[in-house]
Amino acid sequence: MRNGSLLRLQLAFAAFNGAEWAACVCLLVYACSVGGATAAGIMALVQLIPCIFLAPYLGAPADRRRPGRVLLAGYLVQTQPASAHAL
Repeated sequence: MRNGSLLRLQLAFAAFNGAEWAACVCLLVYACSVGGATAAGIMALVQLIPCIFLAPYLGAPADRRRPGRVLLAGYLVQTQPASAHAL
């Protein structure tokens, strides 16, 4: 609590983590309301399967770089609007 930089980092991580979980739950609730449990299950798989295949290939290069920069790059990629990813 005495280190202001560490406290800000922890608060930022908590806010990001809460927003990420909220978005995931919202997507699953919407899918369930539109198509029932099957649609919610498919939505969960669509979100998780890419991680299974990408993690081994992205993990090794990420370990070779400074952790703070890797975290910053990940957050920046996630904050880009959907239209930016289509370009």
